[in-house]
Amino acid sequence: MRERGARQRLLRRALVAMALGGTLLAGCAGGPAANRAGLDHSDNEDEASPTGSQSPGVEEDNESPTESAPEDPPNLPTAEPNVSLDPGTAIPAVPDACCLAAFPNGDLLVGTTGGNLSRVTEQGDITDVGQLQGALTELLALAIPPDDEPDTLYAYYAGASSSSVAAYGYDPTEPDGAQVNSTNQQIVRYLPHADSRSGGALTFGPEDGLLYVGIGDAGNAELATSPTSGAGKILRIEQNTPLPVDGGNIATESLVHSSGHGDIRGLAWDDVNRLWSVEVDPDGVTEVNAVIPQARYDEEAPKHSWEASEVDPVGLAYGAVSLWVPSRGQGLWRLPLDLSAAEVSGAPQLLADDLTAPTAVLPDASDGPLRVLIGDVVQPYGIS
Repeated sequence: MRERGARQRLLRRALVAMALGGTLLAGCAGGPAANRAGLDHSDNEDEASPTGSQSPGVEEDNESPTESAPEDPPNLPTAEPNVSLDPGTAIPAVPDACCLAAFPNGDLLVGTTGGNLSRVTEQGDITDVGQLQGALTELLALAIPPDDEPDTLYAYYAGASSSSVAAYGYDPTEPDGAQVNSTNQQIVRYLPHADSRSGGALTFGPEDGLLYVGIGDAGNAELATSPTSGAGKILRIEQNTPLPVDGGNIATESLVHSSGHGDIRGLAWDDVNRLWSVEVDPDGVTEVNAVIPQARYDEEAPKHSWEASEVDPVGLAYGAVSLWVPSRGQGLWRLPLDLSAAEVSGAPQLLADDLTAPTAVLPDASDGPLRVLIGDVVQPYGIS
């Protein structure tokens, strides 16, 4: 295995491994960033405890945050009022599948609830990548960096009492079942976890290349706005340096991109590189939000919402100038967009109503079909 290169990359990422006791916000002045953030360099979450470092307040920004689309984008496409879906040939996956990610060449990474990974081609050929190691009780999300030949896979998973995001070295030239490293590097750890409302979404930013993590409120709405909790947050994390310092998060050297979220079920990017979320608020209302850097979503009005318990989303995708929300027991909801205004431009459209038990959806359908995980198959849908 390409151990040296993968190990060097994982060691660089060790600088980012956060023990969450107060590390989400900016550290105090003076001293190295690692000390200010309370870093923990253990590769195994069972071998270390949170540092419990104090986290001071964040200076308020008097300017209102705005949507992250370019100013006056030219010639943006307009969503059609209605579209149809053309189901393609289902692609075999694996039993107990829960999560999807895409390789640059179009192959799929499919994960099971227990953390076993498989690589699936468009023709349905399946390669056993291997078992994710660590204190994993449930896999929540997967992501692959947009490299031509990625040598790292990212997983968001629940442990016995908390959740973590970790990086795993990956080498497809190794034998089946041994292509993922047996050890991982924790990127952020001790995230709140509950039996429900723990969220679980990962995506890489198309412009900044940073990792975005959607975390649920763990059933406690107060934690979503707490500066010392990871619950109800979208984190934005640099892969190879300690913390982003470009002003895109709520404070210098903070991981928090936005706060006040509910149970985040999916994240997706549109054609102008604007991030969208689908989440369920504490009252069971499903919301779709255009994510504004530094915003609090207990104060922002959603771009669209459904009544409590009307929709049970399992993810979010973007394609054909529309957002797509697969819902258990219903099918695929389509929300046409006005990209210039960052608004939903028409009435929601329910399609594929025979799709009653979706598990996940691949977020990016801008250059190809929608791909929805249903049981042990991936069902592609052409949009026309």
